[in-house]
Amino acid sequence: MQHANKPPLKSSLWWATLTGALFLAGVTAGIVDFSADHTDRALPGVHVGHHSVAGMTREEITDLIKSSYSSAQLTITIAGKSTTVPLSQTGARIDAEATADAALAGSGTVNAALFSLFMPTQVPAVVSTDAATFTTFTDTVNELTGAAPTQGSVIVSADGNSLISSPATAGRGASDAELREAIHSAAQSLTSTSVNVHEDHLDPRITTEEAEQAAQAANELVSATVEVVTPKETITASPADKVKWVTVKENNGALSASLNTAEINKWIDGVVKAANRTPINGINNVDASGQFIALARPAKPGVSVTNENAVRAQILEAVQNSAAVKATLTYDEVPADFDSRVVPSGPERFAHRPRPGEKWVDVNLTDSTLTAYVGHEVAYGPILINHGGVGHETVTGTFHVYLKYDKQDMGCTAEWPYCERDVPWVSYWHGSYALHGAPWVKEFGIGTDESSHGCINIPVSDSQWLWNWAEMGTTVVTHY
Repeated sequence: MQHANKPPLKSSLWWATLTGALFLAGVTAGIVDFSADHTDRALPGVHVGHHSVAGMTREEITDLIKSSYSSAQLTITIAGKSTTVPLSQTGARIDAEATADAALAGSGTVNAALFSLFMPTQVPAVVSTDAATFTTFTDTVNELTGAAPTQGSVIVSADGNSLISSPATAGRGASDAELREAIHSAAQSLTSTSVNVHEDHLDPRITTEEAEQAAQAANELVSATVEVVTPKETITASPADKVKWVTVKENNGALSASLNTAEINKWIDGVVKAANRTPINGINNVDASGQFIALARPAKPGVSVTNENAVRAQILEAVQNSAAVKATLTYDEVPADFDSRVVPSGPERFAHRPRPGEKWVDVNLTDSTLTAYVGHEVAYGPILINHGGVGHETVTGTFHVYLKYDKQDMGCTAEWPYCERDVPWVSYWHGSYALHGAPWVKEFGIGTDESSHGCINIPVSDSQWLWNWAEMGTTVVTHY
């Protein structure tokens, strides 16, 4: 018996095999083509957080991550109270570029392309934590309990002359571990998130003892003497000045003191500014035709510091090494010129009409000068003086010397806001107003003139001459 249908069976199997091979080749070719098309793009099924990044380029993924990070917020609830802050203010930091690179891993390969067709891929964000921002965030959360721990800290003393410790106390709040987990979860989702955390007992992360040690270290940092010799005086940085030169910050749960260079420079700037001075022209009295009559006000040369940068470097180096320093400012004198003032040529130009041979003292509060006259003739001066400032203005009018001391304490009682011992060559001319030497004054005349409590401050050598010359009853005229 013949089997006439056997050849057709072999033919069917051959065609089936060929068809399968062609189909497999087509699928393989399609996958190869697909993987080639995704060489620079994320494969299907790839997610970063709650966001699909399928088909995106590295730049697009990076932008998406940054945008999502900046808009995401974290709401923390503790002890029945909540606070909502931007994710960026919790301490969470996301490396968008590194995360985008991870999302593109495998792009362009056949195996990854085949896998992506059947299995979605969740790419974790590359997350780190900024310690300082996280610490601020935890303090904000713990304040919600109403009983947050108080950290040991360093503060300025009541008198402003030193840094002292402020004590620590235990309290209530969320553990760092639970808060780190919350912000990490929010960072991985890249969306706004709400989390409840537990309220527990918390010890302060900075103890009172640690704060005391930090305060001591901060004070020692600027304990050395800092002096600057200026054209007028030697200026010493006070304890109150130097307190500002130190910054105490918390880093990774510990207090550390460092120099605040900006504040040191600010102090140096102030010293140099006080030393520099624009020249102040003198004044010559002239008549209507321009002829010289008399000197009305001496010229006051200016000062220009020439080694500011060298002094600044010297001080900064010394302070950084906790070493004492005495820096000297060098300077050039800047000459002053003379201006002319037209005045009457006769006796009417004087503020007083003296009797022939009368001694009298002219105190010009506008020019800040003092001139001693006999009649209309100059006996001494004009010299530069200082007078009363705002709220302590020097009284004006015509008066007479009624009391003299070669030396006297001034102020130094409860009703006076100042105390100067052994003030020399004192001549009272009205109440408590006097002409006297002022050894504590470094500069006289316009620019520094409104500096007394109403008395006329005079250079010591000039005041001695005046005290010896002016008799009891000598006229004193004060005017503007």
